[in-house]
Amino acid sequence: METDFGKLTSAAKAWDDMAAEFKKAESAYSAAVQGAKPGWSGVAFGTARVNFAATQYEYGAAQTQAKAIASLLRDAHQQFTELKSRITSLVADAVKDGMAVDGEGNVKFDTSKLTDDVRRAYHHDPDYQASTRSAAASWAAQIKKYVKAVDDADAGVKLALEAAVRDEHGGKNDETYGVGFNGKAQGDVEVYEARNTAEIGTRLAGGENVSSADLAEFNRSLRDNAKNQEFSKTFLNGLGTEGTIKLGTQLDRLAYFQDADNKKSYESIKGGIANSIATATKDAGFQKQWREDMRKFGVAEYDGPAGSGTPAKGSDGKVLGYQVLMGIMEHGDAKGYDGSFVRGLTEDIYAAEKASKGNIWDISQQYNEKNASWFVNDPLDSALGLLSKHPDDATKFLDPGSTKEQVEKSALNYLLKERDWKGIVPEYSEWTKVETSRVAHGSPVEDGDARVGFAAALEAGATGRVAGSPVVAGPHSEAQAAILHETIKILDRESKGDEVPENLKVPLGRTMNSYAGDVFQILSGESPNPNGDTIKANGNDSHIASDQHSLIRVMRGISDGVVGETSDGDPIRVFDVLYEAQKGQAAEHLAGATNVPSGRTNDVVADWNIRARDVGETMGAMTGIGSDMILDNRDNAVGKINDQARYAYHAGGGIVNFIPVVGDAAQRTVDAITYEWSKDVSSAAELTARTEDSRNSTQGKEGTQAILDAWARQQGVDETAGFKNSRDESEGSYKDGREEAFAALRTRK
Repeated sequence: METDFGKLTSAAKAWDDMAAEFKKAESAYSAAVQGAKPGWSGVAFGTARVNFAATQYEYGAAQTQAKAIASLLRDAHQQFTELKSRITSLVADAVKDGMAVDGEGNVKFDTSKLTDDVRRAYHHDPDYQASTRSAAASWAAQIKKYVKAVDDADAGVKLALEAAVRDEHGGKNDETYGVGFNGKAQGDVEVYEARNTAEIGTRLAGGENVSSADLAEFNRSLRDNAKNQEFSKTFLNGLGTEGTIKLGTQLDRLAYFQDADNKKSYESIKGGIANSIATATKDAGFQKQWREDMRKFGVAEYDGPAGSGTPAKGSDGKVLGYQVLMGIMEHGDAKGYDGSFVRGLTEDIYAAEKASKGNIWDISQQYNEKNASWFVNDPLDSALGLLSKHPDDATKFLDPGSTKEQVEKSALNYLLKERDWKGIVPEYSEWTKVETSRVAHGSPVEDGDARVGFAAALEAGATGRVAGSPVVAGPHSEAQAAILHETIKILDRESKGDEVPENLKVPLGRTMNSYAGDVFQILSGESPNPNGDTIKANGNDSHIASDQHSLIRVMRGISDGVVGETSDGDPIRVFDVLYEAQKGQAAEHLAGATNVPSGRTNDVVADWNIRARDVGETMGAMTGIGSDMILDNRDNAVGKINDQARYAYHAGGGIVNFIPVVGDAAQRTVDAITYEWSKDVSSAAELTARTEDSRNSTQGKEGTQAILDAWARQQGVDETAGFKNSRDESEGSYKDGREEAFAALRTRK
């Protein structure tokens, strides 16, 4: 922090001046010596001519080297001053936050600035002290990060300066290779770092032993230049696409089989390579070439990290290039990749899989999730996981189109219906090769994380938001709505919604809640598009228009997924958050009801009746779905999100992120409800279990009436004849909705 970096620019000017002096000397030499034409002939003249040309070359090389060093010093000045400025600003912010920072970068809470009263309170308040210690540690960590960045930059400049003065072979007339001036000197620090990093990486990929110093330099250089495009392109070009794959496999071999004590270093290097790929592929030309190379090497076989002979006799231990590449890329920040690159790579892997014969990614138990979570056995699912951080590109990849033919040929249809997700072969008697296909003896099974990436991409593609982000109710584009609409249709057609894969349940629950308004409308019997089995297409305000029974069956299929747990450790299920979202939509629907003019509050209002019927039918359908859960499995308790658990999650920002926000008026209605709707579900289940019929029952309507009553109290119409009539209307529609749900779910059996 005390260094005057201005001396670097002064030194750079001196090196530029030196280059100018060499230029003068070169001109003088050219005129007075090389340009002289003595009447020589024979051996003496031939020897002199070669020497004159070599000397002339060195004058030019000296200029190149001097200018390069000047440029390197200016590059260093820019890096150091920028980083120093960041540290200065960071320290100032820490001081503003009440911290004291010493010359070593240590941070502590500055009690000297407190008033006497506050200081006394501080010394007697353990929580206050703990909070300031935490804040001080956070500031110290940030300062340490930038100090480390300065150290990394310094090491890069040193490496570049040393490399710039090493004489590289200059070609014609260079007769002093290795001991003269460097006619190929570069003025960019990152170029030298990239070349050196690629050289170390190439040795690593080839299985050579690399010193600890070289390994540390390799890691440092990748860390220091993570966002520098020229470095990243130069490094990856130097290493080569196939070299990158071989390096990834070698890093896994070292980290998990040969040098596990240094696993963190190898994992850090993989993260650095991933960041370089992310940075370099933002260049359209590099991205095109990289993908083209990967289409060749991605389906080629390479020695696996575990080596041959594992886990069965005859196994060659081979892995495919795309499996290794995705293992590297997963170590990077998914959002840091260019979305079009991730989509293009996903399309390439998808195309390779479709073109292959058999299960191209099948791999031995040695690399499954249980024994090797670090290995990407399914590169397509991995790529889809990265794609989920780029919603627009996820939408483009999964868009099923609008015609039956387009849907059948879509990636969405393939992933939901046609794909064989079984890729792990757990048992072997031997391993053989038939022509070009690898054949394992044993029955493949699904990996524990099968469809995790696809599920995330499905959520992102259908909602237009990064998977896992807080749920927002619409609006949705035509392509987004088509994804969910066709997903519901395909899942229902394939399994009547009864066998939704486990890893799809929670993401689909989040997606359904993003379409909570559409779901409410469909469950109430009013399809957004009653004229056909397609979405209601309306640009960026489009809606799903699923068949009511199909929607109910798929909602039931995902309802027993677990989204979290209460403070008591009880599971909170997808059904709980679906119900909460529909309760909010019911309140929103009522909030839009017609206001009754003064003096006419006893009138029967048609709009109230319609809205009450819609609310009753929707909530009845939800009760039917929850009741079916209990009937299928008595351990599937519902309603855990209510009361104290629900409010705790609202405060903590956990489960609340699964439920879309409603308007203020609707939220007041929801907040006013204290009734445990799980009682509706349980009573309906018990009744159906006894009678196998719920049509004549009035049981289980209290939750719906609670919503209506809360709204009516807020409007001041709870004692009017008009409202009482509307509530009666809701009772009949509630039973209709519940019966619709039971009818839909009975047909799936």
